[in-house]
Amino acid sequence: MRLNDAPRAPRKFAHEENCIRYIPELDGLRAFAIGLVLLVHANFGFSSPLLETWRTWGWLGVDLFFVISGYLITSILVASKEQPNYYRNFYARRGLRIWPLYYLLLFYVFVLSPHMGPWFDQHIDFATYKWQYYVFYVQNLILNHLGSFCLVITWSLCVEEQFYMVWPFFVRLFSRRVLIGILVAVVLAGTPFRMLLHHLGTSMGFFFTFARLDPIAVGALVALRPKWFKYTWVAAPWAYWLLHNREFEFVYLALALTFGSIVSYAVTHQNGFLASSPLRYIGRISYGIYIWHPLVFSLYWATPLYRIPAHFGYTKGIYHLVMQCALTIPVAALSWKYIEQPILKLKRYFENRVSPDLTVRHPAPVPQPAAALGD
Repeated sequence: MRLNDAPRAPRKFAHEENCIRYIPELDGLRAFAIGLVLLVHANFGFSSPLLETWRTWGWLGVDLFFVISGYLITSILVASKEQPNYYRNFYARRGLRIWPLYYLLLFYVFVLSPHMGPWFDQHIDFATYKWQYYVFYVQNLILNHLGSFCLVITWSLCVEEQFYMVWPFFVRLFSRRVLIGILVAVVLAGTPFRMLLHHLGTSMGFFFTFARLDPIAVGALVALRPKWFKYTWVAAPWAYWLLHNREFEFVYLALALTFGSIVSYAVTHQNGFLASSPLRYIGRISYGIYIWHPLVFSLYWATPLYRIPAHFGYTKGIYHLVMQCALTIPVAALSWKYIEQPILKLKRYFENRVSPDLTVRHPAPVPQPAAALGD
């Protein structure tokens, strides 16, 4: 037995008992997911072809986020489906978690940035990229390209928000067996739909909702049938081959199965590394990092700091990565402390009735409320 895999008592899953638990390992996984996103969005290249290839694959961090989200939201919905104010509590808590930073970003892009000088210019045509699309989370269904760097990242929030507009109704109305059938159908339909979009010659396959539901559906299945994914990590070599050969119509399914296995492990095992304080903290503020990193990166690229390492040679990429992370993480930490946390305190008005002994899966150094899960 590895030192960081502590023995654990048997635990129940969302399909076995109405329970909401804090799982610190999921925050650890979130830290890795946001790290991958930062890698792919950083404006530099490694001199090593191998490292540069892995850097350009950093977008798959979003797919890991999707699987984690599918697991958490489905677990919460299943645990609370018989409780009063089911819909009100879910949508209110979801809005408190996602909307403040999202709409603050939109306010900056559409209202403030046009009046803040060239450093902050978004270089987009506001007649094409209408603010209404973004306010109502439909830009990924309408636009072939999503606009400036600050706006491009919003496609993943659209996919999640659109899915979670309807998923609570399915969970409330249908049995577990029917839900599993629906989710399996969603997983199987993703690849043919992407093939259709590719055949039509559109670039929307990367961010169109019905083309990117595989990982969310897999995460939801992990909440209902975690043992199904105990060995789906064997899809990892297939995912690597597909990535290497740029077979993107199929790779999202392979990644979803691989990440489903990782999330299944995380929710059924104590892991000291994933549950370590630094990773848990980065995972906790990962939403702020995701929202603010395009703005911070863009400002960094416009400063003399970006031009300093011209003579650094092979270490230039490392310098840029360290600098961009060193600037982004404090911004996200301030956002968490002074914007997100005060707003999240309002969740107490929309609490689900959960027995106190079911709020934590296993002892953690600093137990966190369900709000830390991004529910």
